[in-house]
Amino acid sequence: MKTIVNKLNVLGYYLQRVEKSHPPQKIAETDAIFEQLKQVAEADADPTTLRLSMDAKATVAVGPFSSS
Repeated sequence: MKTIVNKLNVLGYYLQRVEKSHPPQKIAETDAIFEQLKQVAEADADPTTLRLSMDAKATVAVGPFSSS
């Protein structure tokens, strides 16, 4: 084992401290996301606000061009 350590030292490899990981910084869009959630919560609490739900997965013909 000592021979391997000596050989690595000769080749220029030494023990080095590794920097500890830091948590990711808050991105700029975070505040915008929470502001949107706040507006949605306020709209849910208001009884005069109508909420529409849309499914964008399937296309449906609407109006005079629909086949049904």
